[in-house]
Amino acid sequence: MPVHQKRDRCKNGRNTYVPPLPVMERIAAAQAEPPERGESTYRMSIPKGHTGEVVCPVDGYFASIVKKEKRKYLRKHFRLRHLEDTIIIEEVGPLPLPRCNLCGFFSKTASTLRHQGTAECGKFAEKRHQKFQQKRQELAREMSFNVNGENIDKVSEFTYLGRILEETDDDERAANRQLTRASSRARWGRIARILTIDGASPRGMGYFYKAIIQTVLLYGSESWTLTGRMIGRLRSFHHRVARYISHWQAYQRTRGWNLFLPPC
Repeated sequence: MPVHQKRDRCKNGRNTYVPPLPVMERIAAAQAEPPERGESTYRMSIPKGHTGEVVCPVDGYFASIVKKEKRKYLRKHFRLRHLEDTIIIEEVGPLPLPRCNLCGFFSKTASTLRHQGTAECGKFAEKRHQKFQQKRQELAREMSFNVNGENIDKVSEFTYLGRILEETDDDERAANRQLTRASSRARWGRIARILTIDGASPRGMGYFYKAIIQTVLLYGSESWTLTGRMIGRLRSFHHRVARYISHWQAYQRTRGWNLFLPPC
């Protein structure tokens, strides 16, 4: 679903699709967030061996903890859900426990290298960074700029020198655009068919691919931030082209139609 939502087909369909009213109500309820608050400190009493339900003390935010280690899981809840708030468990002490400056977890060993070197700390440090990044983006959306008293229209994306720039700093769409332009339905498909008909050598086809197709495909790639999935798609395209050129070389050697593959 996240991959589908980044495609142009999904983004264009958002302008015309109107979900039924029950679906809209469920989406609104699921996306509802508690009101914004400043930094606060909350105190709770969780006796040892407590078997009842523990409810999050933050007003307007419903969350219950039913697991055994209730103190630990409440601190984990604050680690990601309430980024700037502080939780104090009275049975542990009158003061809050040290807080990890990376993942935000309250623990006696939060400031030690042993904790900060764990995979869990690194995982939630990245999640907290994303949360703070989303907050900064939301604040940026609320800002308005004007020139001589006239507001300037804001856009979420625009094309600069053939490169798509998004407000989320996501380069996947720009990479997908370049991959589509260089794929079989665009430049490589047309060039490969002409070279095949003219009987070009595999070496000559490789020169054309490096001089034209790679120039289009990798335009602006020196500043891309790519995920593993996107890197796999780019490598897959290179491999498809290499297979086509190598099979065409085998066809020229044997002059048999059984080894010929059409342009990928």
